[in-house]
Amino acid sequence: MEQTKKIIKDQESRIAHLEYLAVTDEATGLLNRKGFYEQLAKELDRASRDLSIGGLLVLIDVDNYPSIEKKYGKRAAQICLRTIGQILSHEVRTMDSAARLSTDGFVLLLADTKKQEALSRAQKLAWNLNKLSFAWEGDNIRLHTSVSLKTYKSGDTPRILFKEKELFFFDKTIKHNLRLLNKGEGLLTKSTHIRT
Repeated sequence: MEQTKKIIKDQESRIAHLEYLAVTDEATGLLNRKGFYEQLAKELDRASRDLSIGGLLVLIDVDNYPSIEKKYGKRAAQICLRTIGQILSHEVRTMDSAARLSTDGFVLLLADTKKQEALSRAQKLAWNLNKLSFAWEGDNIRLHTSVSLKTYKSGDTPRILFKEKELFFFDKTIKHNLRLLNKGEGLLTKSTHIRT
């Protein structure tokens, strides 16, 4: 009987680990696309039931990632991703989420907050990201990012939040997933771009 309990406990532990891996980006430790979609769906549901005032999506694109990978190789590019992942993981509250959505695209989901309240936080983040650099084989590699803000509120859907041509860092898989999530729904809200 004890051995059976131990086997069940081990299997439950493995299942929990596999569930974690299914929603986690291996390179950064942040949520992956699947994990982000799950969190976004939960947060949009909370907003639609008036359990949240809405929030803010902070979309981040690493502008010079392709040149880093081309000039310095995949290992340096991985360090770039890990560095950004560490910064973003420190920017989230318990109720927020940070995710890597594409090769060089990230997002922070700032839940239950107004744009004005989060704007200074987003500006500070953009400033800090663009001050990032790391040493690699005698060179100091500086990161360059673009940050875009999108608010969400009750009644919004991923289709409303993201117009396909505006998804500046989303790849075909994400566009396809958004189409599946939002067949035939509305168009987009405004966004704010911060470049430093």
